[in-house]
Amino acid sequence: MKFFLLLFLVGFTPAVVAQEIIMAPQEISTQPSTDSAKLKVGKIIITGNKKTKSYIIEREMKFKAGEYTYAPHIAINLELSRQLIYNTNLFSEVMVQPVFKENSTIDIYVTVREKWYLYPTPQFQLVDRNFNEWANIYNYSLSRVIYGLRFVHYNFSGRRDQLRFILLNGYARNFAVQYSAPYSNSKLDEGFGFSAGYTQNREISFGTSANNKLLQYNNQNKFVRNTFQAYGYYSSRKGYFSRHRYQAGYTYMQVADSVVKHYNPFYFNDASLHQNIIDFLLE
Repeated sequence: MKFFLLLFLVGFTPAVVAQEIIMAPQEISTQPSTDSAKLKVGKIIITGNKKTKSYIIEREMKFKAGEYTYAPHIAINLELSRQLIYNTNLFSEVMVQPVFKENSTIDIYVTVREKWYLYPTPQFQLVDRNFNEWANIYNYSLSRVIYGLRFVHYNFSGRRDQLRFILLNGYARNFAVQYSAPYSNSKLDEGFGFSAGYTQNREISFGTSANNKLLQYNNQNKFVRNTFQAYGYYSSRKGYFSRHRYQAGYTYMQVADSVVKHYNPFYFNDASLHQNIIDFLLE
């Protein structure tokens, strides 16, 4: 049995929502003079996160409330925390600032500006080579068009979880849903995801010619290939940079009998009209 990895992925470029940046209070006292001074992290104050949960931001920080840190480590941990928060791709701007208090205590102020997370994108694609061919030969027929909607939410519940839909109809069909939740447990170090979709095509490649050109078969009256795909995965991120993913998927593919009987009797390496594919992925 062949093993393949077949995933539904939809790509969009996030935009930015204009929001007011709230600066940390200017309650700055003198930084401890001893380089080896040990300071206690007091409060972590986060502002600007209207959608994102605060604990998702805190998970990416090198500072934890109630823990201790050494003075020489503060500057590098502030910058590393800022980079880790920014790398979640949830924010267009991130600022992490210290406020030194009495009794060797330090508060951390985090200010973020959230991106725009919701993207519904209309789809309209011509099957023919150009607009003139579609207009003059096929008289603007919608049967020669793929149309529909792609939808993605990059922060569905405020926990950095993504939800995607594909709804396409016309010359080809594609109906799919995908969901991923990187933080699904209380420790925020485990996640999961799944995807399922169904596609139909009126045109497929069934082989190559003697001069290595693709041979196409199409039927304007019915779909000649039907495909169902589904997968699920479990992910683990125990630290900041260590990631593991375990995935299993299933694909069912069926072609019209004309393809096998008249064009390629070994389309699936045998005379079968369908094939079941199971795949596994570890990364």
